[in-house]
Amino acid sequence: TELKSAQPSVKVKMTVIASSGIIAKVEILKSTGSKLLDAQVIDAVMQAKLESIARVDRNITYSFIHVLEINNPL
Repeated sequence: TELKSAQPSVKVKMTVIASSGIIAKVEILKSTGSKLLDAQVIDAVMQAKLESIARVDRNITYSFIHVLEINNPL
């Protein structure tokens, strides 16, 4: 039901710890229109891990913005 009324994409800003690739923070910049679905997107992105950058101080982070397309799994 939530998916039917939601926008088909969400724009997020991710902050990544460069040395480990761990996503430390996720912010919704453009909502799906559903608080429940937005929360699920944040949870899913926080569980992801990006490729680490070798020989970088572990205090260095970087941020980037990405648009995620939401597809109906059924």
